[in-house]
Amino acid sequence: MKTILISFFSILISLPVYCQSINGTELGLDASFNSRTGQVRSGNFGLGIKYGFKFGETIILGPSIRYQRTWSDDGATGNKFSRNSWGGGAF
Repeated sequence: MKTILISFFSILISLPVYCQSINGTELGLDASFNSRTGQVRSGNFGLGIKYGFKFGETIILGPSIRYQRTWSDDGATGNKFSRNSWGGGAF
């Protein structure tokens, strides 16, 4: 099994890789999530969107907006916490 996996990844890595070409504008999305369990259960979730304009050969600039949700629940004390935040920016 190990030999098959090594062979598969060796072939995959040896394939030619091409960079994407961007014409004019770019739309990007990103998401993140993490969680922790145990005595204190907590985590966060984030979602972002960005829209970029191409300037020259290697520069893309534009606005972005992001939503973030964070929570925590302490089982020992019964304290609960959560918050939502929005933010804008540039990249």
